[in-house]
This record gives sequence, structure tokens and C-alpha cells, in this order.
Amino acid sequence: IGRRKFNFTFTFTPHSREEATMIDTIVARFKFHSHPEFITKSKGLMMTIPDTFDMHYMYQSSENSFLNKISTCFLTAINVQYGGDRFTAHDTATNHQGSSGSPPTKTILTMEFQELETITRERISEGY
Repeated sequence: IGRRKFNFTFTFTPHSREEATMIDTIVARFKFHSHPEFITKSKGLMMTIPDTFDMHYMYQSSENSFLNKISTCFLTAINVQYGGDRFTAHDTATNHQGSSGSPPTKTILTMEFQELETITRERISEGY
């Protein structure tokens, strides 16, 4: 029995430069938090552990009890597809790093998360 994996795919279609900038920031943050960094004192020999995520399925303002709970996860894969079948872009805008370019009119973000723990019958009875 292995640890459970969860895939999430989000399709973003910005209608303005502001929305395109928000999407760029969202993608950049997930990329950033899914990777380790070198520990300075180790002179490039050791790395930190990537960030973990605690996710909840929500309905209005509370957790949705009809969907299983997800234990603490880490992001194992992230894929970004720009433009869909045919690439098109908006007029020039500024990205999260302050550089200018033409943001895509469609961005598909696919992420695969894996739980840190193996889920047991006891955890299933708790809603996991």
C-alpha cells in the first residue's frame, strides 16, 4: 500500500492584464514552493525539504464532509501548458518578476500531490 496521490488541474482564461498577472503569480508561487533550496552552510551539498500543503475541500464557509479529507501533502509534479491548442496572447503586461511580455490567453496548471502518511483504516474512519 502506497501513499495516496491527488491530481488537480486548473484552466485559467484571463480577461484582463490584471487577471493575467494574478495567474502568473499563482503559477510562480506553486513552482517556488514545490522545490527545495541549497542549505548555505553545506556548501551546496545539502538541500531543504520542499514545502508541504494542507488542503481542504470547502463548501461555502466550512469543510465539505462528502469529500474525503487530504492529509498533509507535498507537490511531486507541476506542469504548465500555455495557450492551449493554439497559442494566443494578450497585449504587453508585467509579470511577477517585474519583466514585461505578452501573457497567454489560456494557462492550464496541473499539479500532483502525494500525502506524507500512508492512510490506514483508522484514518479512513476519520474521513480521510
